[in-house]
Amino acid sequence: MIVAARLGHRGAGYLITNEPPGAEYTVNLAAICFVIALLGPGVYSLDRLIF
Repeated sequence: MIVAARLGHRGAGYLITNEPPGAEYTVNLAAICFVIALLGPGVYSLDRLIF
């Protein structure tokens, strides 16, 4: 996602409402994925039930 934000949206700014669309969505997805990776599967996951 970081590569998509840097290369695919280069020169477009941050906001997704710009023309061409900026990197706002890809940066937010990367941040969410990073937080989920840090927190782990959690209490209500299938991993906890299976293992």
